[in-house]
Amino acid sequence: QLLNRQHASFQKNPMPSAGQRKAHLTRLASALKAARHRLAEAIDMDFNGRSRDETLLAEIFPSL
Repeated sequence: QLLNRQHASFQKNPMPSAGQRKAHLTRLASALKAARHRLAEAIDMDFNGRSRDETLLAEIFPSL
């Protein structure tokens, strides 16, 4: 069901403008910044003890 929704969304706008892409990336960056501590906690649980700083340096900051 999720894949079908993603496909339908892509079909509505398969080639977004540069402005739309920039807006999407800005929203993604904001979401990553807002969730960085929760993401670090989840990764810590996955790795059974990973430093928050390591996660920020290795996962979050490169994505931004």
